[in-house]
Amino acid sequence: MNLEDLRLARLITEPEGPEIGLRFLLRKCKALERLCLEYVNDVIDKDMIVLSQSCKNLKSISLWMIPGLYHEPDGIVFRTGLTDVELAFTGVDHWEPPEIGFTQEGLVKLMHYCPIRTLTLNGALFFNDKGMKGLSSAPFLEILSLVDCNEITDYGMCFLVQYPCLTDLKLQHCPGLTDVGIDELVHAQKL
Repeated sequence: MNLEDLRLARLITEPEGPEIGLRFLLRKCKALERLCLEYVNDVIDKDMIVLSQSCKNLKSISLWMIPGLYHEPDGIVFRTGLTDVELAFTGVDHWEPPEIGFTQEGLVKLMHYCPIRTLTLNGALFFNDKGMKGLSSAPFLEILSLVDCNEITDYGMCFLVQYPCLTDLKLQHCPGLTDVGIDELVHAQKL
């Protein structure tokens, strides 16, 4: 399939089911450059693996998700030209991991194996200070936007100074951050 731009909205996938639907479609879209999945239920790390293995031209992905109830094991390897990732989670106030299918560990591995330059996390309650530490060695990350990320605290801010290529930072409504965390950035003199 020569499809370069794909936008799917309000679909339900079967994460533990047969290789049909979303995973099957992604395997066929070899030329895909931009993918937007809006409220596609039950997207899991396994879907991201298929995406990274099949869509070598992928440059941008936007996932707007509602948490599911699935978890994938460790040992995930991603390889793709993906450069922009936007993850938005809506309809939840708080949950305990691993109630979503796309995990913090999966995201960190994706960031390390792909040349992702832009990451936007919106309402990603699964992302916390441990994730901030994991991203601190992401080799390509230049732009980081954290919106409604309630689990990030002042402690997580100390890892921002270690991000090797970070040039653009957006922090919006992250209630765990205070002046103490911002002070970490100021004293690091990496602004």
